[in-house]
Amino acid sequence: MTSDVDGWPLLAPAPEAGLWACSAQTRPPSISVVIAAYQAARWVTRALDSVAAQTLQPMEVLVCDDGSDDETAAVVSHHSLGVRLLRHEDNRGAGAARNTAVSAAAGDVIVLLDADDTWDPRRLEALSAVLRARSDLDIVTTDAWMVEEGRRVGRADDLQPFEVEDQAGAILMRNFVFGHAAVRRRVWLAAGGFADDLQVGEDWAGWQQMIRSGARVGMIPLPLADYRRRRESVTGDRGRYLRDRLELLERSARRDDLLDTERVGLADLCRRERLKTAQHALVSGATDTRRRSWQVARDRGNPGRTRALAVLAAASPPFWRMAREGRGVLRAVPGRLGQRSP
Repeated sequence: MTSDVDGWPLLAPAPEAGLWACSAQTRPPSISVVIAAYQAARWVTRALDSVAAQTLQPMEVLVCDDGSDDETAAVVSHHSLGVRLLRHEDNRGAGAARNTAVSAAAGDVIVLLDADDTWDPRRLEALSAVLRARSDLDIVTTDAWMVEEGRRVGRADDLQPFEVEDQAGAILMRNFVFGHAAVRRRVWLAAGGFADDLQVGEDWAGWQQMIRSGARVGMIPLPLADYRRRRESVTGDRGRYLRDRLELLERSARRDDLLDTERVGLADLCRRERLKTAQHALVSGATDTRRRSWQVARDRGNPGRTRALAVLAAASPPFWRMAREGRGVLRAVPGRLGQRSP
């Protein structure tokens, strides 16, 4: 459903009956901005500046420095915004840092911001208007510009289109919630926040738990943030990305609240992701090549030729070397084990 809320467009499930009649009497939610920062001294000032420039100011800004050994803490402490700084002595990951900050926050709503990203000045104003009018929505986000090397290269919703109709089913298969989301704090805490044992996809795991527990999501289809993608970031590590994505999907497949159609869809997706992970392990010479290849070989859902090639890949070190050098039979089989992943 597409609607208009105080002049802001909104994509969201239909509101509950009678909701609009009482929305004007609902007070605006108090907002806590939460930033997880690791080795972010170079970037975090711009992120904080974009919060300071908001037309609607939050009640507080919390930054959790996740074990940085650069000047992140000093930069944050000296910013004019008056940030509440929390610190981890060691690097625990973005999920753990956000969970720490949310636990310490006082706002009704948490709004997430990455330390190297920025917002349009109207973003908090837009999120607050929607959350006030639609008390049935627990998570609200916006579209965003994807930025690479200082250039806007596309929009987040083009990569992961927002889901309106079947949010509980779709979130198992893809992360359609852009990460700079506003979340009602009680919903976050009830779901246990983000996964603190994943380096990639920790937010997706959290959205899954919230949405599968009944949370409803809305999205303002305007690019009110700049999301920077850097080669040195965690998501730039292709191997780690594939391994953590597969781990998350396998966890999802083990859930006990799945419909039969969801279970079948996840099984197929896991099969394809295991193949991608094994392909990357072969080409990169990863230490877990044998294990990844045996997973493909044992899966009877894979074509016989793919399984046979996986057995060879797991059993023969010379075969691995040919694959890493881009030669041999693996590379010649499109869509099969050993093909270079895009």
